[in-house]
Order: sequence, then C-alpha cells, then structure tokens
Amino acid sequence: MNQTRTIGARLREARRERSLTQEQLAGLAGISRDLIAKLEQGRRTSARVQTLEQLAAALDIDIADLLGDRGTGPDRRAVLAGSIAGMLAGWPGHAEPARITRAWQHPAAVDPDVVSSLAAMLAAQRQIEDRAGTTAVRNPVLAQLTMVEDLLRGARGRGRLALVQVAQQWAQFGAYLHRDAGDQAADRALLAQTLEWATEIGDATMTATVLMNRGEAALSAGDAGTALGLAQAIQHNPVVAVGQRARAAGLEACGLAMVGDTAAADRKLGEAAELAARLPAGSQEAHPWLYWISPLYLECNRGVAYSWLADDPRYARRAIDAMQAGYAGLPEDHQMSSWGGTYLAHLSVVYIRDGDTGQACSIAGQAAAIMHRTASVRLAAMLAHVHALLVSRWPGDPRVAEVGRTLRTQ
Repeated sequence: MNQTRTIGARLREARRERSLTQEQLAGLAGISRDLIAKLEQGRRTSARVQTLEQLAAALDIDIADLLGDRGTGPDRRAVLAGSIAGMLAGWPGHAEPARITRAWQHPAAVDPDVVSSLAAMLAAQRQIEDRAGTTAVRNPVLAQLTMVEDLLRGARGRGRLALVQVAQQWAQFGAYLHRDAGDQAADRALLAQTLEWATEIGDATMTATVLMNRGEAALSAGDAGTALGLAQAIQHNPVVAVGQRARAAGLEACGLAMVGDTAAADRKLGEAAELAARLPAGSQEAHPWLYWISPLYLECNRGVAYSWLADDPRYARRAIDAMQAGYAGLPEDHQMSSWGGTYLAHLSVVYIRDGDTGQACSIAGQAAAIMHRTASVRLAAMLAHVHALLVSRWPGDPRVAEVGRTLRTQ
C-alpha cells in the first residue's frame, strides 16, 4: 500500500472512530479542513512531519500508526518523528546524515554537499530496487520525498535549482514505485509533480521522461492516439537525450502497429535503431535517472515493438531475436529486476503467437520467479494475461498447468 493511501485511509478511520467531523479534527489539530480532505481523498501525496504530528496528537494515536508502518528498509518512525538522521544512517553513501538533518530543520542550510548526498542516496536506492524489488524501497523513498518537499519550501536561488534537480528525480522514482504496485492514480499524481519541477528548471529530458511514462500507460490502455502524440512530441525536441528519443520512436512504432499501419511501424523501428546507434558510452551521466538505458536495453525495447507485429512470422522472429539478445546482455541485477521481468513476459507472448508451447511456458516460469522475488503487481498482471493466453491456446497441456501453479505459489 502506498504512503498516501495509507495516511488517507487511517486518518479517515481514526477520525470516524472518535466521531469527529473533518471540521472538528481541523480545529483540534490546528490545520485546515481542506488539507484533511485532500489527505483522506488521496489528492495530497505527502504532508509535513509537523502536520502529521498534529493530526496524530489530535486523534490520540501514534504517528507511525497514522502512516501504517509496514514497509521494509530504514525505520520510518525515526523519519516521521523528526529524526531524519536516524533514517539516513540506514542507507549506503551517507557519512554525514546530520548535515541533511540540519538542512531539513533550517532550509537555508541546503548546500552543494547536501544536494550531492541526497543524489547519492537516491542512486543507492535505485540499485537496491533493481536487486530486491520495489517493496524494498517504496515506503522509505516516499517518506524521504516528504523530507525533500520540506527542504524545497525554504530553498531559493542557486541552491533551490540544484535541489529541484534531485527532487524531480525523487518524484519520478516514486511514480515508478507506485506504477509497479499497480496504483495508477498515485503514479499520475507524482508524475504531475515531476513535470512541475522539470518545468521549473527547464529540464527537457525529464519532461520527455514523464511524457514517455504517460505514453506507455496510454498504449497499455489501448489509447493509440495519445501514445502516438506523446511519442512524436518527444522525438521532435532535439535537446532531449538520444536514449529517450530512441524509446519514443519505439513507442510510436507500437502505436502505429496498434492501428494497423505495419509499413509505417517498420520504418519507425528503423529510425529507433538509428537513434540507438548514436547512444554514446556514458551518455546518461547528465541524466542519472536514465542509468539503465543502454544499447542492450534499447534492443529489448525494439523486440517489444516488433512483438506488436508478431502475427507475421518474420516479425515474430525479429522480436524473439531482439529480446533474447538484449536480455541476455543486461547486467544480472537488471535481468532479475521487475522491469527486466516484463521483457520475459513480452517474449513469452511472442512464443505463444509463434506456436512454441515449450518456450512460452519456460520463459513465463522464469518471469514468475522474478515476480515472486520482487512482489511486482505490474509483472503479476502481465503474467496473468500470459497464462490466460496459454490456457486459451493449449488448455490441456501440463506445462501450462505448471505455469499456473508457479504463478500461484512461491
């Protein structure tokens, strides 16, 4: 459960247990009724620690109870009771958590070292998520986003611009964590926050990242028009990092395939390959949230795009070759991540369409192992679809039945 929904549900529950209206709770806590309504309805993604403390005191409950302290990772009680250092000490790369604590208490104290430490902290958590899945970092990352928002409220000048650069990445990562958990509303809310901060500092590549995420969501929902429009907007901006433009070309190819324009989709995949070939070594240094984009990742993406054309055996073969080659070359932690597992789900679907039962079931089983290890809701939904296709095509095959058992049990 994400932080916002947990706060809203618990806040509403505790208020009703005490027979308090929102107006009465607002009076007791000394905060606005509008804020309480936004929290209960999930329209606020976070709240200041002081605000949460006031609400908890007014409801006579522990602040950790208000937040639903169920997550893994650093102790969220320490964060939400005001001890930022207690939480930071649990993460790698932070020799001076006290420096961030001072900055949180006195925003004017935000300096380049604080920003650098926050950036290192976020990078470490991305690596943890790759290895252990989103549930390992979701609650801490969202709690830390509250801290970063607090820092921004008092930041100004050059220090603010540097902090916004990190804050936008935090919000974008938080959106991804919500997306992997299947929470589309929270995903969209944090992407909106990401876009606001990206606009503030004029970051065209982060803006493109948000548009890409929204375009992929539109494609999944069957909205080819939105996917095509956003993909084209990304490609038309030459300032955007080439890796994102290559991804956008692949997204456009998928949209074109969805509407049946195979020739245009094929041409667009050629453009995507040309862009991917221009990806220089170390090209993501200026865009650390794109650390995973590589020629091998883009090859996997090319395979996914070809999979939209896989009713034609020629394209099915291209999809299989591209995804197999790209996935095999990814670092092991990327292969075993929830997003790495999505490529196996796509590959299994292509094998189904190609009529290869054994390979389809074998690949689906590999993806199921990743699903269980990472607890990815998104991957689970994809594999449920894969299994439904398997059952529809080969209802009595024992290998299909085994995939079903694997999906149900760890």
